[in-house]
Amino acid sequence: MAKQKRDISSRFGSDRGFILTVPANYDHDHFLDTFIKQVSGKETVYVFDERMNDKYFHDPSHHLYPGRRYSVEMIPVLGMTSTETCVEFLQKEGCLFVGAHGLVLLYMMESRRIGRGRHVVALDHPEHLARVDQGTPLVPVLSNDKQIFLFDLIRADASWTPVHDLLCFREV
Repeated sequence: MAKQKRDISSRFGSDRGFILTVPANYDHDHFLDTFIKQVSGKETVYVFDERMNDKYFHDPSHHLYPGRRYSVEMIPVLGMTSTETCVEFLQKEGCLFVGAHGLVLLYMMESRRIGRGRHVVALDHPEHLARVDQGTPLVPVLSNDKQIFLFDLIRADASWTPVHDLLCFREV
């Protein structure tokens, strides 16, 4: 008996999206560390996990480059869903996995688009996520808590719920 393909698209909502152009001065190798220094001490941005840096997130599946244009969506999760299902859905939709770099760029250029109480998740394949001491991969998440923006790392084996949006970049 042939295995039936399951329809996972009903677990996700839709977003109109917007166009984002990577700035000319974008430097992939130092982007996260530079950002952390820039926001250190600000009252509206917090980086809760010091591992969200260029050492641990140096190799996302898709690197961003200065001048490239992307269509960006934050796709709502409609019900409790595993990381594996979310990654499968994003691949099916043609999304590029841009990791922590894409999440920080989203914040820097379009933070007004992140709804209050929303948590934007930058998924990637496990081999491209941060691992500390060979532990579970960590996923970067950006939360908007009443216009206070919080960057954190969540275990990749977590379940994602209706307060989460999946970050999706597509080249234009």
